[in-house]
Amino acid sequence: MAINLKKIGHITAIILIITGLLVVWIGQNMIESDFVRNNGLIGVMVVVLGILFMLGGALLTIITFISWVFGTLTNRFGFKAVFLAIGIIGLSFFVYKLFVPSGSFIDPIPVGIIDGTIYSGPAFTEDKVKVLKPNASIMLLRITDSIIDGYPWFQVAYNQSSKGYIWGGNLCAQEVWTNGLSGRCPSHQQEKTMTEFDSYNIDSSTKPIDIIEAIHKMLPGNWQSSTYSREFNEQKEIVYDENVIGRWLVEIDDNYSYNYEVWLKLQYNGKYSYKSNRYRISNLNASFLGLKKGLDYDFYEKDKKLTVKEAE
Repeated sequence: MAINLKKIGHITAIILIITGLLVVWIGQNMIESDFVRNNGLIGVMVVVLGILFMLGGALLTIITFISWVFGTLTNRFGFKAVFLAIGIIGLSFFVYKLFVPSGSFIDPIPVGIIDGTIYSGPAFTEDKVKVLKPNASIMLLRITDSIIDGYPWFQVAYNQSSKGYIWGGNLCAQEVWTNGLSGRCPSHQQEKTMTEFDSYNIDSSTKPIDIIEAIHKMLPGNWQSSTYSREFNEQKEIVYDENVIGRWLVEIDDNYSYNYEVWLKLQYNGKYSYKSNRYRISNLNASFLGLKKGLDYDFYEKDKKLTVKEAE
């Protein structure tokens, strides 16, 4: 049985795929722009247009990629061979997902304990299995999809062979950082940390955990821009008019060699939850904070008013 597929030239396919991805990126930035939250009906129309851009770009990319790859392989190896290979790959992936839980770490990660309460499942409503001492040895096995107040639940191993679940807000990093922990353990903190963070100028020897520790020390305070005011305290809470309205977390994407992307995640509560967002930290020092979201940049200066701790 002969099947003739229309061949797409390699250069043409690459150009179409890049174009599709660019259209998706433009649509995503349209949806995430602060413009849509401040312009009523026009903002809604921009969101709809952004969704259409993303759908169109995604379809262009997927259809082009499938036609290009499938057509090339079929013309070279034959229809039956290609479908047999696809079937084997699909079955292997299914078996892998069946026996290997999602979110598993390649190697267990040692962490410290703030509150050592172990639960039978990833929720505070589950049975308490054990309460570990602060100096107990504990290893992260995998991260779960259960998230409370911005922090995920982890499956952990303790006492050599026992397993259970613990909330990320009750865990701290020692020398290895993974997103979802509360910060660096006091016992492993450095005497001197970096006093300025520049996302475009990161030393190749800098560890992610060192960046996390420095940002946790520099970020607390009252930050003012021309349009926004944000107050972050040392308990990683967001404060407005002396009321706690959410939590702030710092995350790192380290998929780009040593050019880390560092994110400030704002998790608001109750009626403020619509503001929950994730910003890329471009710059941070004792007096200046630069946040980027999509194509928008916000620049903040720290209020010179003394905190209670500084006043003491």
